[in-house]
Amino acid sequence: MHALGWTHVLRGEHRRAAAYFEEALGGLAGLDGTRYAEAGAWDSLGVARHHLGEPARAVAAYQGALRLHREIGDTFSEAGTLRHLGDTYLATADPGAARTLWERALRLPAPPDPTAAEELRTKLLALGDEVPAPRITAVSATPTTTAPDEDDLTS
Repeated sequence: MHALGWTHVLRGEHRRAAAYFEEALGGLAGLDGTRYAEAGAWDSLGVARHHLGEPARAVAAYQGALRLHREIGDTFSEAGTLRHLGDTYLATADPGAARTLWERALRLPAPPDPTAAEELRTKLLALGDEVPAPRITAVSATPTTTAPDEDDLTS
């Protein structure tokens, strides 16, 4: 159901997507070992609700995802949900809340993937803020400012 929901998100059919995400949540309720999937479904439902212009329902869905991400210690996914939640607050003309959420996402032990992190820094700059410096990841002992060489990708 979750994958079908994303098919509809990509087509711009957000109401149908939301229905699939809700169905996925209903199927996962009470099952052992499904909290990662449940958190993902809550986040996805938030994305659909955001695009439907239902910010209160989007926020409620994102809060469900955040609760589960934190319970299971999934800071990478938590950062993604904070990014989406910040987008919803910005869309409701609350840039202060968006700023707080995006900065929190960038400061997590496992921040968003580099592309998403750069997107957040760009959004923060657009708000006129100082931007948190990129975190050094376990992949690299030193931060870099250039893309890796082709040889780095094939070794």
